[in-house]
Amino acid sequence: MKKITLLSSMLCVSVFMFAQPTLNWVRPPYGTTKTYNIHSGTMTEPGSGANQVWDYSAISVSNIGAGVYTDPSTLPASVINKFPTATYVEVWTSPAAPSLEEAIVDYYKEYPDSLVRMGQQSSGGSNSSTWGDTQGIWNVSFGGSTNATYLNQSTGQLVSGVYTYAAYGTLTTPYGTYNDVVMITRPGSKLFFSTTPYYGLLMNVIYSGPTTIAGAYIYDYTFATNVSETIEETTTFSVYPNPVNNVLNLVFDANNQKVEIYNVLGERMYNNINLNNKLSIDVSAFDSGVYFIKTTDKNNTVSTQKFIKN
Repeated sequence: MKKITLLSSMLCVSVFMFAQPTLNWVRPPYGTTKTYNIHSGTMTEPGSGANQVWDYSAISVSNIGAGVYTDPSTLPASVINKFPTATYVEVWTSPAAPSLEEAIVDYYKEYPDSLVRMGQQSSGGSNSSTWGDTQGIWNVSFGGSTNATYLNQSTGQLVSGVYTYAAYGTLTTPYGTYNDVVMITRPGSKLFFSTTPYYGLLMNVIYSGPTTIAGAYIYDYTFATNVSETIEETTTFSVYPNPVNNVLNLVFDANNQKVEIYNVLGERMYNNINLNNKLSIDVSAFDSGVYFIKTTDKNNTVSTQKFIKN
């Protein structure tokens, strides 16, 4: 895949900064598989602040399970009725179960500013646990914080604490390197979230004391390609032609936009700063498929649209 450069390096310096990732909720598409992995033991303390580089590529991990993002409306009534207001669920495929009624199922609800794991149907399906465990937050800027409830990993009790957007940067795990990652701190753990093209928990570092790391949960995703139902598009810019063969044209409502293009695997295919209200991008070298355009303006307002490459 060729790397496309549209503007000279001189244009990479703009009148405002884009370094700070914005936390926005974009759920991965139904059918996405999320694997759960654990690292036991010590690891390097993750730093806080801007433009961090967290390299955990060499840590040892063991797989403990896998789940699939699933539309609740497709589940049997006996399963979804345990938490009927859930907006999406994760059905565990590992460990395997003979039926949905007997599988481990995590139930989630999406709120305007947070994602809450409501509870879980246990293996066998006979029992369910109610939690109210806040899995992630958004609409918080770097340095900002909010109060939320979460499940204490050590005691299994629901407690309240402060979630703080404490850092951003590049995270490397045994499963890959992720840009524009946000670190959220809360009592007892540090949470690392991807911000593009989907919002997802990449790593949860667990502490047994104020500065003592007990281990970490590390997550890996295989994104499904049926993405049309999960991307909430905004219209602060127009795209044509769509589908496209060679040159994609963008027209913006305002100047000075950071423009990024991602494929359905979350890989960034294009990244640049456009100082005008029009932009043409040669996408002839892109593989055929669905892509996402993400723009960020000087106020850190994010807009997204998808296009199809023939």
